[in-house]
Amino acid sequence: MSKPRFSGGFPPTWPPRAVKKPKAFNPDQLATWAQATQYAKLINASAPFQAAGISIPKQDPPNSGIYIPAWGNTGGAEPSGPGGLVWLHYRFSNGMSGVNVGLVIAEFARYPAAPLYVEQWLLAQVQSGLKRLKKAA
Repeated sequence: MSKPRFSGGFPPTWPPRAVKKPKAFNPDQLATWAQATQYAKLINASAPFQAAGISIPKQDPPNSGIYIPAWGNTGGAEPSGPGGLVWLHYRFSNGMSGVNVGLVIAEFARYPAAPLYVEQWLLAQVQSGLKRLKKAA
């Protein structure tokens, strides 16, 4: 059996392969409440955040520093995983919110020997994200 001739466009895959179904949700975006609290304490105690005067507030609804954002009308279940993993986010004292806890934890895991680097990176994200939000408003 010979290969069919290519007629333009994107090249076909030969031989045909089964298409992998994409994962519905990145599991790195999930964390437990205990992890979120542990990393909030680490961030709040860090020199960069203390120098900037920015922190993750304590739990005080509706302005808690750790929260689960509205998932919206996506037609799917709210993201969660085994062992109490949920889709948690941080809110900061400067007004920035929507920072995914699981992705912050993943950054600390990616650079285990450089927590100061991660703290400085996160602070820059929190400060620049707030500036972008203010410009958009």
